[in-house]
Parts: sequence; structure tokens; C-alpha cells
Amino acid sequence: MKQLFITQQHTPELLLFFAGWGMDERLADRPDTAECDCMICFDYHDLDFDPSPLTRYQSIRVAAWSMGVWVAGQALQRCSLKLEQSIAFNGTNFPIDDERGIPTAVFQGTLDGFSQQAWEKFQRRMCGTADRLQAFKAHAPARPWTDLRDELAALRDAVNDAGPSTWKWDKAIVGLHDRIFPSTNQLRAWPETACMTVNAAHYDALLLQELINGKGQPWTNIRYTNASHGPSRLMTGTPSSSGTSHAAWLNCSTSTCHHRPTAACGKSDAGRGFSHVPI
Repeated sequence: MKQLFITQQHTPELLLFFAGWGMDERLADRPDTAECDCMICFDYHDLDFDPSPLTRYQSIRVAAWSMGVWVAGQALQRCSLKLEQSIAFNGTNFPIDDERGIPTAVFQGTLDGFSQQAWEKFQRRMCGTADRLQAFKAHAPARPWTDLRDELAALRDAVNDAGPSTWKWDKAIVGLHDRIFPSTNQLRAWPETACMTVNAAHYDALLLQELINGKGQPWTNIRYTNASHGPSRLMTGTPSSSGTSHAAWLNCSTSTCHHRPTAACGKSDAGRGFSHVPI
């Protein structure tokens, strides 16, 4: 895989982001903060991950999107880094799976019929609306479709060889309108993870930007669930000051939301676009 610092000021903190299949460093704008460095990982023709540039950091937060969720798990479960919060968005530890990921026949059919036209169709499904598609086009990867096809084949082989990831994420964010990783499959994939839903398609430019910025509502009220992170504790962040979030978020800081919300917690607000979802 490729690892690229998109900001590097040698701060003590790092935001480590694993992009989805087919992406590159153009996926989002550079982070609008000087508080931490940011590295983006992409192009998964192989899963070779070099942790050596990251050992100097005192605190590393991890975010991943789509197939990057599985790749991150494969890479990080072999490393000894000072990891803090972790967020998975629209992906699972079971990337090719009829019940908890992309259905096997859909994944193989996409690979078998992949072409420039198929790539353009995939973008439309990924984005869901013309506005989101236009937003993606501004950040589309500068890679030929043949390279994307080869990466997709490499990912299929890697998933078949390695199997599911066992990495424990602190928080999973599920887009209810995801047509790549079906939301019902995503929800089944996170039985012991704080799982929250948002009215978003597979691709959501503003949410991805907030994840890469390392601040804003996606990063609020995260309770550690990974045993390697040490004692469980509730993490809170600073809401975005831009006021341009794709959806209003509803957060719950009660202890009942450590994993799944109970009936007593069960907060939701469909009109605001975000909810804790019991399964």
C-alpha cells in the first residue's frame, strides 16, 4: 500500500486515515488544523504497511472508510503503536460477506465486469445523488480504471487468504443509504461496537473531511472498546465550527452507550439525521 503524509509538522499527534478501494491522496482536502500530522493510506495492491515513521508519535487516532476498514485492521493488528481513538465508516471487518459486508456475488460481478463505464456506474451508486457525485468528481483519483481493477482483484485475493479482521474499533458510523456496503449488513457486523447511523450514502465528502481533520462531531463521545487501548474512557471532541456538516448529529454520553444503546438509552432523532441503533 501507499502511505503519504498530507500534513507533517512533526507534532506529537497523528491522524492515520485508511482510504477505500480505488482512491488516492486526492480523496479530501488537507486537514485544516495544525494540531496533528495526517497520513493517508491507499492503493492496496499489497498490504505491506510500514509502521516505522509512526513510532515517534505519542498519540495516534485512526479512521478508515469502506475497504480501508478491513485493511486497517490487517495492518494495525500486527503493529505496536500508541493508538488512541478509532472510527470505522461505511465498512466492516468482513468486507466480502453475504451477511456482514459486500455480498460475494456483487463483489465478484463488479470485478468480472469492470471497465471505465462500470467505474462510472460505481461512482453513481457510491454517491447516490448528483450533488454528491459532483463533490466526488472534485476529489476523484488520478488513476486509470485498469489499475483500479487490478487493485480490486488483489483485495479479493487478500481477503480470501487472510479472512476477517479481528481489530476492535471504538466506533462504527453507518450510512443508512449505503449501496456498496448495505447498511443492514454493516449493522450485523458490529455486535460489540458502539454503532451509530447517519443519513448518508457510501461516499459523504463532508463526513470524510471531518474524519481526516480529526475533529468535529464524528470524533465526539467515543468510548474506548479496544482492550489494547487500556481502560475504557469516554472521549469528547470539539464540534465543527463551520456549521456545514452534512447532517446534524445526536450524541449520547451516558454510560449505557458503551456498546449498544439499551431501551433506556435508545436515543434517536430521524429529523436530525443521526441515531444510536439497537439491533
